[in-house]
Amino acid sequence: MKLREKAKNLTTNERLLLGMVLVAIILVAMRWNTISEEVVESFSRLFGGSSN
Repeated sequence: MKLREKAKNLTTNERLLLGMVLVAIILVAMRWNTISEEVVESFSRLFGGSSN
């Protein structure tokens, strides 16, 4: 398998980087509701304000 061969050839730094990216994705997924609510609120404040 090509993917398995590529995984075996990764350096230690590359493996650590992939691990950190996976952890970051998991942490964002766990807090997605809060993040999306804050983004919607921020955009509403920026672009949905009262027009004078």
